[in-house]
Amino acid sequence: MMQQLEWTVGGLLDQIAETYPDNDALVYHERGLRYSYREFNQVCRQVAKGLMKLGIGKGENVAIWAYNVPEWVILQFATAKIGAILVTVNTAYKSAELEYILDQSDSTTLFMVKSFKDTDYVATLNAVVPELATAKPGTLSTPKLPFLKNVVFIGDETPGGMLNFARIVEMGKEVSDAELAAVEATLDRHDTINMQYTSGTTGFPKGVMLTHHNLVNNGFAIGECMKFTEKDRLCIPVPFFHCFGCVLGVMASVTHGSTMVPVEIFDPLKVLQTIEKERCTAVHGVPPMFIADESSPGITQTRTEDSIELRVATVGRALPGAEVKIVDIETGATLPPGKQGELCARGYMVMKGYYKMPEETAKVIDADGWLHTGDLAAMDENGYCKITGRIKQMIIRGGENIYPREIEEFLYTHPKISDIQIYGVPDRKYGEQVMAAVILKKGVEMTEQEVKDFCKGRIANYKIPRYVKFVDSYPMTASGKIQKFKLREMAIKELHLEEDGTAA
Repeated sequence: MMQQLEWTVGGLLDQIAETYPDNDALVYHERGLRYSYREFNQVCRQVAKGLMKLGIGKGENVAIWAYNVPEWVILQFATAKIGAILVTVNTAYKSAELEYILDQSDSTTLFMVKSFKDTDYVATLNAVVPELATAKPGTLSTPKLPFLKNVVFIGDETPGGMLNFARIVEMGKEVSDAELAAVEATLDRHDTINMQYTSGTTGFPKGVMLTHHNLVNNGFAIGECMKFTEKDRLCIPVPFFHCFGCVLGVMASVTHGSTMVPVEIFDPLKVLQTIEKERCTAVHGVPPMFIADESSPGITQTRTEDSIELRVATVGRALPGAEVKIVDIETGATLPPGKQGELCARGYMVMKGYYKMPEETAKVIDADGWLHTGDLAAMDENGYCKITGRIKQMIIRGGENIYPREIEEFLYTHPKISDIQIYGVPDRKYGEQVMAAVILKKGVEMTEQEVKDFCKGRIANYKIPRYVKFVDSYPMTASGKIQKFKLREMAIKELHLEEDGTAA
């Protein structure tokens, strides 16, 4: 049984910086940036004090919308040191998704970069909050997002209405070490410290509340399974906004005094160059190494000594200190080895719950503390699990979890659409693609491109239907339930997806 660590996230960094002060903590090869653990802790403390000066307090929600810039990692620890809750925003999100997350999370501050790939973040935010451009920094007031007061810009040439991140660093000089220590003394390791948003079957993303205890212990267990030591150097090209980056990457490294070597935006050549130049001993990558986004995030993992077959054909066995079982979908009874059922997990890694959604929380965490993942799985006699399917109608495209209901709710707002069903179809490159079957209102016409154009700029590109089919009705059961699996089967035949895994 793994001994559980009792530090807060900030306390952990203090301890590691004291134990391995001269070890490289954070290295950005392309920038020539290199912090030792002593230096990294000092920077995080300075920013923590700057956040205090800005007026951010314990339990306050602050959002970050950025790719893997150094400020992301610094904020992960700086917010934790003052007990503020870091809300992570998917870098692929567009205006409708950004507005929902900022509103539902009650975020008071947004940290953001200028742009990412095809999305101009500044223009997107200004479209959501037109009052920002002319507001005095720090005094934003908008009826649409009543909690949002500050926008902090990471980069040069600060846009109107925003503070620059460098100013936060400067403001930290106005707060004493004693003031920071007083706040740190009030923190509890079971306080919520991070919120990851996961799309829901209800159509609305839910904020998964994760604690210091969740993140520190899950990161430690993952690092233990990878046999990390203070001599390891982990290349992290996966995004920080995912648990994959900020827990399997950042926390697994820091709990062991290992070096974090992030790549800002994934590029195969840059990753290989970084691994070579920085002599990395490990690298993270997709497809996803974890099996559920409703924990923090690891439940099972293979070990370094496992056979190749186990490492590629299973998702491993329970992490140290975690409990895993397979239960009958109908009765909830624990099933014997080899039988398919729902994967359930219990332990330190299970989330505190969904933010402001107690009923949704009760649906997935039962009275005995078991998290019901919604994944179909089978376990062998040695505890190794294979994922065999999904109870949820989730689409997994290139490692991104997509919930059909969320896209359906969005497209219902189009004036020409009477009904819509979203489902996944096979794809050789991405695993699955999104397909829409649309019933139009009487007397109107619509094209496939119209559906896609309506989505562009408002929902993430990976959620936009790759295929659109206009139909008069849906296949139904005798009781009137729509049979999505039949829509999928029809699409596979019509688009010849069964031949080679992708459409011609």
